[in-house]
Order: sequence, then C-alpha cells, then structure tokens
Amino acid sequence: SFIHDGKNWHLLYATGVMKNNDPYIAAIQSRNLDAASKLALEAGNGHAVGRNLLSLKFKELVQFESQGSFDRVARGVGNVFRCHHKEGYGFLYDIKGDDGQGGLLHGMSLAWSSDLENWELDDRNPIFAAPPWAVPGGVCKDPHVMYHDGVYLIYFIAMHQSGYPSVGLRTTTDWETFHDEGAVFSAPAHLRGTIGIESPQVVHRDGIWHLFFT
Repeated sequence: SFIHDGKNWHLLYATGVMKNNDPYIAAIQSRNLDAASKLALEAGNGHAVGRNLLSLKFKELVQFESQGSFDRVARGVGNVFRCHHKEGYGFLYDIKGDDGQGGLLHGMSLAWSSDLENWELDDRNPIFAAPPWAVPGGVCKDPHVMYHDGVYLIYFIAMHQSGYPSVGLRTTTDWETFHDEGAVFSAPAHLRGTIGIESPQVVHRDGIWHLFFT
C-alpha cells in the first residue's frame, strides 16, 4: 500500500522468509498449527517512509500481536486505507489460524491508527472469512480497499464453489455493516495459466473500472 499523510509517503509491503516455504506448507497440510506459526511466511509488513517515492527508507516491521487462536498462524498481507467516516487510517490484513472445528481459518482482521505508526487492533476481529458463495473454509485473502461515492469497496480473493479462483467484493460505509456483493470476476484456467490468482487492485479512471491481479 502507498499512502500519503500530508507530509511523507508511506509504503507498507508484504515480507517474509521464503526459505520456510516447504516446511510451512507441510505444517499447514498436516494441521500442525503450532509448527506453522513458527514458520509463517507472512512475517508482518515492512514499512518504509520518504518525502517522495524515490527516497523511501525502511522504518520498521509491522507485526501485530495475535488476538487468539483464530490468527495464531499468521497475520500478514494487508491494505492500508485512509478513513473517510472518521479521522485516521485503517489496515485490513490477512490472518490464518484455528477455525475452532479442527480446520484452518483464512480470514481478515482490522487495525486502526491516527499516525500510521501506532496501531490498535479491532476487538471484533476477525472481521471476515470466506463468503457463502466461496468454498467453505477456503481462502479469503489479499484485500484491496478503495473509497468511491461514499462507499468503501473491499476487493479480495476467494475460491468460488464453481472451482474458479475469484475476486470478491464486500461494501461498507462505516465498517460496522457489510454487504456481500458476490464474485465480480472469476478466472477459468485458460485466463490465468496458474492454479490461482492473487492481489487484486482496482483503479477507476475516466469513468472506466480497471481490475489488475497477479
């Protein structure tokens, strides 16, 4: 996420230890969540700051504390956004943990800040899990938040019950009440060339909506 606070640019970006990839996946597949929590690839988010986009310098690693079993494996990839319903900033980020039924929960949690440095975790977390149209217990990740005409548009990745990886959309005006708008884009194999899709980004330019994804 790039965001400007009126003085400096802030870049918050996913980071991790890729050498842990194979043992992490093995731990997840065996449901050894204790081991997975020690090997998590998503070790928080890097935070760089600069007066312009050519002078960014690393400032800190933003790694939120676990709020419970639901996020004990990982608290990683996220999207920082400016609040319009109140002062400050929000941070919607991916979590992984125990779903309470012997499975793995993929979801999202929220944090709030007035200065992009000090964050307060929302006590309602986790905010989201996979929507009803998605594979039960499946992924719900990679949020992208944008504000348009008084509404926050929350794009994310989930696996549709049709078997297609999809970009979903939830909307809210106040981060209290949310509406599931369904899958806005689904990618069959001949459109993606890989197992799935990731990291949706949406731009509204000259009256046309553009969706980018990995």
